[in-house]
Amino acid sequence: MDTQRQASPFARKNVVYVCAAFCCLLWGSAYPAIKSGYDLFQIATDDIPSKIVFAGYRFLFAGGLLLLFALLQRKPIGRFRPRQFAQLTLLGLTQTSLQYLFFYIGLAFTSGVKGSIMNATGTFFSVLLAHFIYQNDRLSYNKTLGCILGFAGVMVVNVSNGLDFSFNLPGEGSVVLAAFILSAATLYGKRLSQTVDPMVMTGYQLGI
Repeated sequence: MDTQRQASPFARKNVVYVCAAFCCLLWGSAYPAIKSGYDLFQIATDDIPSKIVFAGYRFLFAGGLLLLFALLQRKPIGRFRPRQFAQLTLLGLTQTSLQYLFFYIGLAFTSGVKGSIMNATGTFFSVLLAHFIYQNDRLSYNKTLGCILGFAGVMVVNVSNGLDFSFNLPGEGSVVLAAFILSAATLYGKRLSQTVDPMVMTGYQLGI
């Protein structure tokens, strides 16, 4: 009885599904928000250094807030072995720095609509990589169908907005590469979260 009372609400599948859907909503809002940010700060399309600085401030602020929240919850935020700190650095350089470098470059040379579609390939990358890395996360018919339906849904929503099917490496190519890096780094972060608190881990990788 006590165990049931103390069980985390995030142990319930329905809660996890709702939270995951909300996260997808937040991630999807990044595309128009970034474009609006460029306009607000008058960042030109070809001004890549300013775009990177814009991204750096955004994630440094987010990482600091997460670490502050973790500190308020009395979670240890500085007790790392040298190996763990190296792993956090690698995660930050890939999942945040390198991934968003290509993401911002790609978004500068493509539309928000096409960027969202190209970034949806990350779902396929995650499913495929997990199939080869985790024995208990093999590719199945339902997963394949879910990926196809999800990608088709993005296409249907955006096809009425003047979507064209041209492809260029600086734009769509960079977004696809960013999606692949994010998928690989996410799986690495999943393994790292077994030894480091997920909130602390996310705070550091955003700040790095």
